[in-house]
Amino acid sequence: MPGKIKKLFRFPDVILIPFIICAFLVAYGIVHMPMRTRNNPSVVSRSEVKAGTDDYKYEIEEDRDFENYRMLKGYFVIPGRTYRFYNFGLGKTIDGVYNKMYLAVTDGGEVVLLPTVVYYRSDVSREINDGTDYYFCGFEAHIPAEYKQLAQDQLYMVYMDPYDNMELYEIDVDNEVS
Repeated sequence: MPGKIKKLFRFPDVILIPFIICAFLVAYGIVHMPMRTRNNPSVVSRSEVKAGTDDYKYEIEEDRDFENYRMLKGYFVIPGRTYRFYNFGLGKTIDGVYNKMYLAVTDGGEVVLLPTVVYYRSDVSREINDGTDYYFCGFEAHIPAEYKQLAQDQLYMVYMDPYDNMELYEIDVDNEVS
């Protein structure tokens, strides 16, 4: 009798293998879908982005050219610019920086926001030493091959505030502003 019960609840091998393959493909698609959109440039109208007027500091520390893309690493900060926000970890409202930025190129009336990842840079906060922790002011950006020529002429950093207002700051790869 135990053998019959086992067979009743056994998933047939004919169904099991396709089920495992489908489950794997669905999981793979869910995991990699955000990566595809995050790694693609996005285009906004120049009228949506105003010229930045605040003083800013940046440094391009690494500039490497590959066959399919150009990679830039460095940091970008607008000293003293903070926003009020609620910190759930602390359970209170505090002032802090908002580091959402994109390396960008302009193409006529459009601004192309390039894939940009920000990362923590404690050394920059120590260097500026104004009492503000600039957290994730480091960036690494990849310029796809089709935008490499535009990037030779001029690069920009688009700084986005918590309200999605965008400001455009000029970046000279050969120099630093401090």
